[in-house]
Amino acid sequence: MGKPKKMPVAVQKKIRAGLQRGELTKHGYSMSDSQDSRRRALRKAVAEDGAATVYRRLLLLRLWNKKRNPKLASIADFDALWVARTYGVQTDGFRFTKG
Repeated sequence: MGKPKKMPVAVQKKIRAGLQRGELTKHGYSMSDSQDSRRRALRKAVAEDGAATVYRRLLLLRLWNKKRNPKLASIADFDALWVARTYGVQTDGFRFTKG
């Protein structure tokens, strides 16, 4: 299948800036909430920002928590896969880097 393309740094910075302003939390998303309440919040976020953007934000949350808190990283990964399956997001286009 081949190696995934590296996401351009400018796109990563734009997504990071949106996350830092609480773009998921303003819809009520919290990784400590139940699955149902997280999905309700994700539906609201998708309605406002689009599924691809929400999916990428969740991938960034997964990346940022991977070493520090693996349990939160797995929750973000689970939610990202749910968004991808529910809304038909292409999941093999880009990969995130730490840079």
